[in-house]
Amino acid sequence: MFTVPAPWTIRSDKDVHFTTALATDALDLETLGDAVETSSNRVPTIRSAIRRVTLISDQNLAWDVMFFRTTFVPPLTADADLHPLVEWIEFRAVDGKRVAAAGLYLYTWTGLDIPYFTTDAPGRVHVGLINRDAVAKAAGAAGEVIIELAGVTA
Repeated sequence: MFTVPAPWTIRSDKDVHFTTALATDALDLETLGDAVETSSNRVPTIRSAIRRVTLISDQNLAWDVMFFRTTFVPPLTADADLHPLVEWIEFRAVDGKRVAAAGLYLYTWTGLDIPYFTTDAPGRVHVGLINRDAVAKAAGAAGEVIIELAGVTA
């Protein structure tokens, strides 16, 4: 019998996640998804597929959103055997859209099928935000970023 995959969504908190200033090529790593098993902001299984990545930002910058299996990421390791990269999504500054030429910048990739699993935090996703722009990402309220991930259990 075929079982329909269960959908899930995880959304970062602008006041908690990705709040630091980022120079060009700098990384801010966060673990998204609540640690509480009953939370709705949690991947319901260790193995999932990420289907959509949405980024909402105060600044119109070029971004990479990277997914890692663990929090032990570069530059903490230079050993290729230990590198935990799963996949990344690239957003260019020209991809940023606004409504009525005002407000926040919106970026999205849909139709993805990124197999994801974590080796150290079941039910959570290790997400890195990298500023690929020549302009620095501001800290705090001036540089707010939200990343929302949607997927299905595998």
